[in-house]
Amino acid sequence: MNVNEIIKYEYNLYFPAAKPYIKEKLLDSDTYKIYKWQVALRKEEYYLELQKNNKFFLPLAFFYRRRKNKLGRALGFDIPAGTIEPGLHIWHASPVVINPYAKIGKNVTIVGNLCVGSNKGNQAAARIGDNCIFGWGGQLLVMLKFQTIAWLEQVPL
Repeated sequence: MNVNEIIKYEYNLYFPAAKPYIKEKLLDSDTYKIYKWQVALRKEEYYLELQKNNKFFLPLAFFYRRRKNKLGRALGFDIPAGTIEPGLHIWHASPVVINPYAKIGKNVTIVGNLCVGSNKGNQAAARIGDNCIFGWGGQLLVMLKFQTIAWLEQVPL
């Protein structure tokens, strides 16, 4: 998938019809801000990939990183580029922290207040499969398989 297809796919996760988007944008709701943050995340990933072959794209990557970080601070997100595959859906503006070395699969839903970290140093971060749903207050330090629903109250070891 190219970046425009990913953005359109994720747009449909947040706004299944055109009217909710217009309403959310006019009200400057958290859903609209989360979606705008996600667009900045995907564009940062796109331009970081392009700049590997052509340094001309590096300022654009920095521009979208700055936009993502600014929106992320307001929403409580600390999610580095390249950690989550397409299909991310975050329901609430609440703290979501993901280790830069974590890898998260496609079609992941985060209800809110999630920490994906590491219990063995930076480069041994969690690996999470496709089609997972994470409830409120999850803390992950281990690998999860595909199609998992996790409502965690404690840290799995």
